[in-house]
Amino acid sequence: MRIKYIFTLAAALLVGNAACGAQTEELDSENHESAVKGRRPVDSAEPFPSLSSVRSALDLYGRDNGAARVESPMGVGEFFGEARPSSNEAVLRVEQLRPTREYAGKPIAFLSAYFHNTDTYWNNRFKDVQVERLLNWSGYGLATVAPEAQYYPSEGRALIRIWNEYRPFAKGAPEGFEGDALRTEIARSLIASYVAGNVDGPASNANNGGLAKVMLPSGRSVWRGVIIDCGACWNSPSENHQPWKAVVMGKGVTKEQIPEDVFPALRKIAEATRQDLLDAGTTGRGPESLQVVEGQRIRAQQILDHYGFPFSAAGQ
Repeated sequence: MRIKYIFTLAAALLVGNAACGAQTEELDSENHESAVKGRRPVDSAEPFPSLSSVRSALDLYGRDNGAARVESPMGVGEFFGEARPSSNEAVLRVEQLRPTREYAGKPIAFLSAYFHNTDTYWNNRFKDVQVERLLNWSGYGLATVAPEAQYYPSEGRALIRIWNEYRPFAKGAPEGFEGDALRTEIARSLIASYVAGNVDGPASNANNGGLAKVMLPSGRSVWRGVIIDCGACWNSPSENHQPWKAVVMGKGVTKEQIPEDVFPALRKIAEATRQDLLDAGTTGRGPESLQVVEGQRIRAQQILDHYGFPFSAAGQ
């Protein structure tokens, strides 16, 4: 069960600073409006909602989906105005939600994906939710690397936020985005994917990672390295997925090309206890869950070791 097209429609306010060495451009709102003028309903969604608004919309949907909806759910093709083929197309839809009952602005768009009721624990979309929670836990510095998501047991569905201006690595870099700025964001996605245990990450599948446009609190927009499909996570990736060996757009990444905010994030994971990681990802409490979080911790430690950053390993 795969979602190949989690196209980006909006981006959370970044937690932390811009990536080290990344060249950024101011968002030209006039040109942006002109480029999408007349397109609906994709154009009617909020392009850069705050993280708090995203979480509020997800919470309101859980309490009262009727109050959260701005309009009835629609097909993916209807929302984008063109086909977005997927092997799971029959059970996909797009929800446009408001963060509060009183909100009257543009809605926030979410991809709604149904998954098998008999496989809610290890199902691919459930993993999307859990990986997103782990990578954003306690200010790890990896916010925006995976779409905000929430699982609703009563519906057997996960809502996964849709970002704006997404480009998969398979299609190359956006025009004008190159050099160290590009390598920095490739590094971000490779590291997040490897730590999460993704055996189908951008190192082997360039369609499962890419670049999404996000807006910083300053109002500046930047390209950010992201992963969009975590269904193959919670595994043990081969050496080809190690950030210093992975090849995306021609070569791997050096220490100098890794964003400054990523090393503190890795250190927090590397120094966390199993209980810390279990609580962060809410993956459960069984033996499989212990194996999952231990793998994440070990891979974070491997990256720190390779690039020569000290850390103090926690107890079990």
